Amino acid sequence: MVLLAAAAYAPVFRAGFIWDDDFYLTKNPNLETASGLARIWTEPSASPQYYPLVFSSFWMEKRLWGLHPFGYHAVNVLLHAASAVLLWLVLSRLGLPGALLAGALFAVHPLFVESVAWVTERKNVLSGFLCLLSLLFLARFFLDRPPRLRSYLAGLFFFLLSLLAKTVTASLPAVILLILWWKGERITRRTLLLLAPLFVLGIGLGLFTAHTEYFHVGARGPESAASLPARMVTAGRILWFYPGRIFFPSSFCFNYPRWTVDPASPVEWLPLFLAGLLGALLFLQRPRIGRGPVTAVLIYAGSLFPALGFVDVFPFRYSFVADHFCYLPAAALLAGFAALLSRLPRRAFTASGLILTAGLIPLSFRHAADFYDRETLYTATVRENPGSWLAWRELASALAEKGRYEEALRALRAALALKPGDRDNPIPEAAAQNDLGFLLARMGRGEAALPFFDRALALSPRFPRALVNKAAVLSERGDETRALGLLLSALSIRPRYPAACANLLALEAKLTERDREALAPAAAPYSHGLDLARAGDLAAAEEALSRAVSLAPRAGAVRHALGLVLLHSGRFTEAAVELKQALAANPLNLAALSALARASLGAGDPAGAGAELAALCRAVAALSESRRVLAAAFDERGEKERVAELLKDAGDLDNEYGEECREFHMKP
Repeated sequence: MVLLAAAAYAPVFRAGFIWDDDFYLTKNPNLETASGLARIWTEPSASPQYYPLVFSSFWMEKRLWGLHPFGYHAVNVLLHAASAVLLWLVLSRLGLPGALLAGALFAVHPLFVESVAWVTERKNVLSGFLCLLSLLFLARFFLDRPPRLRSYLAGLFFFLLSLLAKTVTASLPAVILLILWWKGERITRRTLLLLAPLFVLGIGLGLFTAHTEYFHVGARGPESAASLPARMVTAGRILWFYPGRIFFPSSFCFNYPRWTVDPASPVEWLPLFLAGLLGALLFLQRPRIGRGPVTAVLIYAGSLFPALGFVDVFPFRYSFVADHFCYLPAAALLAGFAALLSRLPRRAFTASGLILTAGLIPLSFRHAADFYDRETLYTATVRENPGSWLAWRELASALAEKGRYEEALRALRAALALKPGDRDNPIPEAAAQNDLGFLLARMGRGEAALPFFDRALALSPRFPRALVNKAAVLSERGDETRALGLLLSALSIRPRYPAACANLLALEAKLTERDREALAPAAAPYSHGLDLARAGDLAAAEEALSRAVSLAPRAGAVRHALGLVLLHSGRFTEAAVELKQALAANPLNLAALSALARASLGAGDPAGAGAELAALCRAVAALSESRRVLAAAFDERGEKERVAELLKDAGDLDNEYGEECREFHMKP
């Protein structure tokens, strides 16, 4: 089986990294240090999902072969092959005919290519291996006479590990009950008590995963706001989708079309009705055909429950179905199919098994080649599903990474034709230009990105996303003044825009830190000058601060302090010069802005003072509101200390500058 799996998935040994592999592996800071390994286990929000066993495996492998993709792909293939062997052993222990064929079909079926060839889906192959290992020990415990406690403890231990790799294995205790019923075993109170810890672990960690999917991963929004009838209709279609891929494996796709369901149409309920009818018929016919068929169907449906649409998961915004959702559920149908096929005469069964296994290998081989790199994968995806805006967008990213900008723009236009620009921008061409600029900026090519943002803004001047993206690039290049203007413009167009809020606070922190670094050479005379100013010796303070300016001419804090001394000395024009220098160093120095307004007024420039007060009020409102927006985001993640800190800062800003701004707005 190991050789069969290696042959079927051979192309993955040359494959690289694709979607989400950066968040999970290549750019995951938790994989760098021992403290990162600790965070993987102790901080649920430290990783994209709380599957600590998966990230721990990546942490260990990174020390073995760095970021060379071969090692990670080889481990995935070996885990899948080991799962095929375990499936054979489990089915043999249960006395199911055709167990060897079921294991072989599991080893080579193209439905599992996505789980094996995608490094991020280590979740599936690792949790599947551990779940089958747990099932093997628990089957021995419940079916062997006499039962051995060590088998139960081993089964419980490996079940917990499987949940820590991916909580879709939570259905295992229910599967065990179905197997015991199929085998004719009595379901006693003792049986339920022994399975109770598994149910508690499965339900508890399953609910925790649902919580993190919603609040941390982001499985919410208009795509997930579906009614219960719509979810039931969707579940019916999903139940029939995977058997079609299992028994008629003609084509596979990384991103299948996302259905639109209409619960008001009676036809839409037909798949769910037929699924229920099939289950009822198999149950009623068990005296004649046995309990095996209905058990296989129930295990399939029960194991698939987390992916039936009743619990929102992030990929549902792109499609309700994905091959990796059916990794373990498909094993039940393959086992049932192999058992059914075993009723053929021995030679016919052997020949059929060999033909089926041999026929699936080239299908898996061909599909595995699609995972060579991002461009190959998304090219194959749009070939199978030309309506996938996700695939077109990711293809654009892959092409831009290779410098093929015209092709990337064409791909982005195709994506936007399928999913037009959001409410912030009704012009698809502007969105395409902005998206390409964003892709280039994300790759560290900020200089090349700026012309695309400029084109986007020429087409749609009130385009918040383009303003924020251009501001980020300008900030990286050291042009903070222009970056600030763009961020404030974005917030005036769309108040509470999270990206603009986050970038504004990041810019504030950057400017503060840079000013602190610039101040270092003049720390002593600056501190002395402040002490003199507080003591009321303005002449001596001016002398000390002038010396500090000569030592650190770019330190905004020094210029600000000197400007205040000059302002209190009544030298308004000179004060304005110093305060403007302070604002050049840090345009978000609110105290300097307020002082400059007073200096301009004292120098006989009321128009200038009004403009500076307007800028102050605008900056205070933006910074205060940005803190509240981020506080709401941290509150959703349960980070109460960060929430309290941000809300306190927002309140302090309002208290310090609120009266000044209110007075300004009341003036005619």
